[in-house]
Amino acid sequence: MKKKKHLKRIDPTDIQHINKMLGYKTLVKPPKYWLDTGFPRLNAVMGSKELGLATGKIYLVAGKESSGKSVLAAKLAGIAQKDGYDVAWVDGENSYDSAHVRRQGLHSSRVALFYPEYGKFKLGKKVSDIEEVEPAEYLFTRVELWMKIRRRQNPDGKLFIVIDSTNSFSPKEEQEAGYTDQNMRTNLSPAKFLNKLTKRLSPLAVHTNAIIILISQLRTNPAQMFGSPDYIPGGGGMKYFPSIIVWMRRVKDGAIKKGDRQVGVKGLLTNTKNKVGGGSIERKKTGYLAYFFEDNWQFISSLKIKGA
Repeated sequence: MKKKKHLKRIDPTDIQHINKMLGYKTLVKPPKYWLDTGFPRLNAVMGSKELGLATGKIYLVAGKESSGKSVLAAKLAGIAQKDGYDVAWVDGENSYDSAHVRRQGLHSSRVALFYPEYGKFKLGKKVSDIEEVEPAEYLFTRVELWMKIRRRQNPDGKLFIVIDSTNSFSPKEEQEAGYTDQNMRTNLSPAKFLNKLTKRLSPLAVHTNAIIILISQLRTNPAQMFGSPDYIPGGGGMKYFPSIIVWMRRVKDGAIKKGDRQVGVKGLLTNTKNKVGGGSIERKKTGYLAYFFEDNWQFISSLKIKGA
């Protein structure tokens, strides 16, 4: 009977030798933290049931319009802020409302808010000759610099970043084409940009102890003959680089009402990808009830959500 071969761990002296040869540290696992949401069902869908969300990971939350994606992100950001995370919000939809997110427990006075500026921009050696809306590449260069500065100031610090939403940012190539010079190349530039963005943010999240939430609004392919016609726009990188992909959908009309007034939304959260470790499981579901004007989320069995 053959003996099982055991994997041999890398010797610490080998690591020291490699570090000395290259002049910088390698093969060193960065600090890793977990964000416990306080809701076991939400933890299970967003990561580990026992531990919650892991730092160093990208999370993609996709769903139809008005399904509660931004409200969920604000809720998670508020929990993170209370746990000592530095929070940043990248607002591409001009939808960030400080009073609204405050109801979810997020204090705007301590949030780094990024949105496309207007003016003349310089990236590298070239300066724009006219004033224009800031292209996506320039905006996310600022976001990256903020992440690196926070790491320099506190290497063991924790970051929580919401990008709302991935479909709303316009790359430089697309902007320069204007309305009249669009072609196949410029039509594909948003997807190419998002592929590059997720590729850059994936390792940066690890080294800055960041949890990055990507919000994506689903698109519908009317030519789809079989299966769901809904899809996540933005190219293959939008599915490849996130460690977690969560679909968020309302059930029926999904409205929670008090009299004639809608005060919240209800639906289902389902993860289609879960690679964060800590006992994480794929295809977990939870029903949710979210309220717009109060911090009162409820996560219940998906079987108790009528119309699911």
